[in-house]
Amino acid sequence: MPFEIARVYYILPGDGEPRGFHAHRALEQLMICVAGSCRIDLDRGAGRVEHRLKCPDEALFVGTMTWREIHDLSPDAVLLVLASHHFDEADYIRDYDAFLAEATIAHGG
Repeated sequence: MPFEIARVYYILPGDGEPRGFHAHRALEQLMICVAGSCRIDLDRGAGRVEHRLKCPDEALFVGTMTWREIHDLSPDAVLLVLASHHFDEADYIRDYDAFLAEATIAHGG
């Protein structure tokens, strides 16, 4: 593990709408689709990279200052998220343009 786990939670398909659409300044996460499948798009400010999780032996590390979007959760999906910090609303960046401005500074661009 690249960090000490402070919080564990699950993301379920719910109403079928995509999830995420935010970045974190300090939080790191490890995402594991323990059932079903999903697509996770990550963006560090220089374009999006698509990742598909479809089995429980795959994990996706999501570092700081990374915009994340969770799409295509299958009806049986259970996305396990291991987080480096407890919930802190101040750590969230929920506006993509604000994220791009901060990411440019954070990633030295």
